[in-house]
Amino acid sequence: MLGPLSDLPRVLLAWGLVLCLSCAYFVFVLPYLWREVSAAFPLVTVLLFLCTVLCMALTMTREPGILPRKCIFELNGPVPSQFTVEVLIKDLVLGAQYKYCPTCMVFRPPRASHCSKCDNCVEDFDHHCPFLNNCIGKRNYKFFLLSLISAVAEALSAITGFLAYLLYNKDQNDEKALIDDQILFYLIIGLVVLATIVTLLVAILCLFHLDLCLSGQTTRERLRHIKAIGKGGKCCKLDQSWFDTRQVLTEKQVKKAQNWRNSAVNE
Repeated sequence: MLGPLSDLPRVLLAWGLVLCLSCAYFVFVLPYLWREVSAAFPLVTVLLFLCTVLCMALTMTREPGILPRKCIFELNGPVPSQFTVEVLIKDLVLGAQYKYCPTCMVFRPPRASHCSKCDNCVEDFDHHCPFLNNCIGKRNYKFFLLSLISAVAEALSAITGFLAYLLYNKDQNDEKALIDDQILFYLIIGLVVLATIVTLLVAILCLFHLDLCLSGQTTRERLRHIKAIGKGGKCCKLDQSWFDTRQVLTEKQVKKAQNWRNSAVNE
């Protein structure tokens, strides 16, 4: 389900930015805001941080809407008619939009596409996210959108906390502090600049996907100027998965799939 190892540096970058900026806020700013301003303000930031981490983790680990290959379907019986050539005969209106995938050897439905990085056909394929190392599709798009919204909200809350600390903590000297006040001042300035740049980029991406969600389009359709099928609401649907991630293949089934693959390659 996950993408290639080449995405690992960008995954570490994304998680590093979220965790490092948040940890700096928790260590240097949160105690002061808790004592001197209000406990509610840092609590909101903590909750937004937890929401961001949870949504990012769900986006990474949630099956995005993978369409099983022909050999996987055949392990449990015949291939469903909506993935065979019969679909072109049954539905003449949408038939032209059903395309045959030579890799998965099935007819994929409209809006599905084969991801070259994950090597899977994905329903309502939006894009492959290298920062989360997973495809964004039918079953994890809502978590991806929530992760963007919560990340922007958390970053704005943290930036506000950093600025409040710089403005109202000028005259206090803590002899037990781990870092000298002047060094800490410039460190927080650097964190604010970095957080502002990252927040701006993520906010632009978030607004782009909110627009896509309202228009009912995917990123792939928008970039290729493909007319959307249906109107909005795709990020709010709870769709059933064709690919059961809990399924454990027996040794007999694995050998059957290997034999099928070998025979297909030989042909």
